[in-house]
Amino acid sequence: MILRVLVSHTGIPLDIRIERGVRSDINDAAIEAVRHWRFEPATKKGQPVRTFTTVRIPFEGVQFARTPLPGFGTAPTPKR
Repeated sequence: MILRVLVSHTGIPLDIRIERGVRSDINDAAIEAVRHWRFEPATKKGQPVRTFTTVRIPFEGVQFARTPLPGFGTAPTPKR
């Protein structure tokens, strides 16, 4: 996922846009998380300035088993 963030001269994210999203629920969660971040502002001639930055949030695919593992979700086998 890639977000474009407008950062204020005090380091507060002012505007967050999705450049490359994943799913709407994940996109919304990432935006909400970045709203709480604080950045080190960019400087121009030694003074902090408002500017855009790019935030990359990597997501890795997770493989799920299609059948339950032994002992999970199945009744125990009676012993004889």
